[in-house]
Amino acid sequence: MSLEMVSFLWNEEKSNGDNRKHFGQIAQDAETVISELVVTDADGYKAINYIELIPFLVRGMQEQQQLIEQLQTELESLKN
Repeated sequence: MSLEMVSFLWNEEKSNGDNRKHFGQIAQDAETVISELVVTDADGYKAINYIELIPFLVRGMQEQQQLIEQLQTELESLKN
């Protein structure tokens, strides 16, 4: 919940001619939550390994689904 989504354009040095708007999280913020997902290159630039983020997202969805099912069960019991 602490990772905010941001939009950004790559700076000229890192863009390789890519001038499209991109979306993601700020690596320094992600580093405080899941430091293993953040890599730092030789120039000191930080980046998030989004592929490795996927299992965390899936687990979060699973936990939400469990909560939804629990709340549905509780709601059904209140109706009866």
